This record gives sequence, structure tokens and C-alpha cells, in this order.
Amino acid sequence: MGYYPDFAAISLSDYARLLQEIDLVPSRAILLEQTALRFKALEKAGIHHLADVLAATKTRPKLIALFESSLVDIDFLTVLGRELRSYQSKPNNISDFPELAPEISGLLEKAGIKNTLQLYDRVITLRKRQELAEETGIDSNIIDQLAHLTDLSRIQWVNHTFAYLLYQTGYDSARKIARADAGKLYKATEKWNAQHQLFKGKVGLRDIKRIIQAAQWVPEDIEF
Repeated sequence: MGYYPDFAAISLSDYARLLQEIDLVPSRAILLEQTALRFKALEKAGIHHLADVLAATKTRPKLIALFESSLVDIDFLTVLGRELRSYQSKPNNISDFPELAPEISGLLEKAGIKNTLQLYDRVITLRKRQELAEETGIDSNIIDQLAHLTDLSRIQWVNHTFAYLLYQTGYDSARKIARADAGKLYKATEKWNAQHQLFKGKVGLRDIKRIIQAAQWVPEDIEF
């Protein structure tokens, strides 16, 4: 397991089935066009798992080489790589989480931890969290909160602000989000933000449904 989904374990055929359930944003709708035919062509070109797709679309020259070997539409390949990379979102900076005292992020920085990706390995088990608390002098309850925020930060679309909001509503792990009722989660986030005015933007019900789908990709490996 790891901070991001294990794309080496997901085959193209498995992903083709998953695509039928994902509510793609409009700019990614091309992935639903001739999917089976295009994935079969990719398999003939030696692309069998999502990790292969990521590697083969990492740079423009590699993307062109894949197009030439598979004859799959280059726009399709570009969007496919972009969609998969969106599940490997940029880690949230610890110092950006709302209501976190600056001295906490400072103590973590001294331990070489600036973002949620770096924090992940240090909070994955209860024992590791206790060790980190002892090493840094940070209260174990705060370390536990940061473990939850780290897990939430692994979900596609979830930035530091929304991770904090989700935590405050009691949906404090990717596992809980993945199993949430969309209507209830939507109402909980709306109510909490209306009371606390954490941000001015609006997260709609369809956005919440997408977040629930995205949470199902997050490995359930942090111990709570």
C-alpha cells in the first residue's frame, strides 16, 4: 500500500468497468468513447495496467510513441493520463490546515515533515503516531488529528480546507467518505460551513458524489 492508489494492481479491463461508474467531469468525457476498443489496442501495444499508462504518458515523446504503437487517439491518451494523475493529487502542506498552530507545523518541519505525503509514513499506525509525538513533543491528540487530515488529503479533489471541514463533520477518514450517503454528507458539510464560514465557495451534491467515488480509490491502510 502507499499514499496513492496502487495502479500496478489495476488492469485496463478493471478500469474500463470502473469508468462506467465514475461521474467524469465534462473535460474527461472522451474516456467513455470507444473505451473497450481503445483499451484493447493499448493492450496489444503492451499496456496492461494503469501504471503502464502513467509511465507511457509521462512525457510528450512517450505519449507520441504510445500513439504510434497503438494508434489510439492522442487526445484520448492525453486525457487518460491526466485523469489517472488526478488521483495522485499534490500533497497538502501541513501549515495550510486551518486552526493549526504555527508551532505545530514548525516542529514537524524540524522532523523533515512539511506535507501530508511526508507525514503519511509517520502516522500510518498507532505506534508510529506515538513515536512521532514523543520525537516532536506534539500532543498525541494533535498527531491523531493530522493522521485523519492526511488520510482525507489523499482523496481526489480534497484540498487542505475541505479536508479540515470533512474532519470537523465527523467524516474523518477516506474509509468513512467512501461509505457515506451522498445526501447526508452534503447536508453535513453545508451545515458546518454555514455555521463556521470556512470558505465562500459552494460544494454541490454532485461534487460530493464525485468525492465519495474518489475516496473508494484510497487504500485503507492508515490505522484508526
